[in-house]
Amino acid sequence: MTTSLDVSRKLDQVSVDLLLAVDSVAVSLDVSYCIVGAFARDVVLGLCFGIDTGEATRDIDFGLMMDDWAQFDELRARLMANKEFAEHRSIPHRLTFRGVRQLDVMPFGRIEQRPGEIAWPPEFTTVMSTVGLKQAHARALRITVAEGRAVSFASPAALTLLKLIAWSERGSAANRKDARDLSLVLTTYLRAGNHERLYGEHAALLDEPDFDLEAAGARILGRDLAGIAGREIRVRLEEILDRGMDSARGEPLLRDLPLKYEQAKRLTEAFRRGLRDS
Repeated sequence: MTTSLDVSRKLDQVSVDLLLAVDSVAVSLDVSYCIVGAFARDVVLGLCFGIDTGEATRDIDFGLMMDDWAQFDELRARLMANKEFAEHRSIPHRLTFRGVRQLDVMPFGRIEQRPGEIAWPPEFTTVMSTVGLKQAHARALRITVAEGRAVSFASPAALTLLKLIAWSERGSAANRKDARDLSLVLTTYLRAGNHERLYGEHAALLDEPDFDLEAAGARILGRDLAGIAGREIRVRLEEILDRGMDSARGEPLLRDLPLKYEQAKRLTEAFRRGLRDS
């Protein structure tokens, strides 16, 4: 990806101030992080590559690599020391900024009770999935948000990983939202800084008898996702796709994608094929 990733003249000032405030606290505690979720989608696809992502979100999700709950509590306390942040009444990982912007701070890493999930204190009965955050963090994109200041954002491939996992774990209403974001990346991946790669490292796709430009992008997405996921998660993603494309189950993923059926099937099959190319 050779495009210069700089959105310093495109982001609104409240977003910039929020990002830099969290970044300063994270750096002071030697905590690395990656921005995920819809805000990452809007910045990476929308602002970096000019792809229409629909109505922009006002929420920002931070995945923070943390050792333990003491470190999380310290980060939260330092944020709260800045009077522009306020805590949520009942959700411990949610804060508001200047009363107008919401942010979620999601810990992952050694803090996890079991691999792929965290249980929130003090009762440790509220469990949340962290699957994919480690991979997103490891291959994050550094994007300039202000002069001399860059922060880490999940790549389109990592966002796809997180959305597939979320689609498999959440209820039907959320599934539609996750499926919408999946369809966005499936249909625009070449435009997200990957077009030249089709004619370089993936040029063999051009010679395939059933070559289709849009499907080629979805297949490259599958290959890229396989490259960051690792075997265990890749197998899990293939299982999610197999269930979501299973006619005996009603093809729930294909039906949730906001695309015409034939396009949804063609792109999802190409994406799954790319996952398996590895």
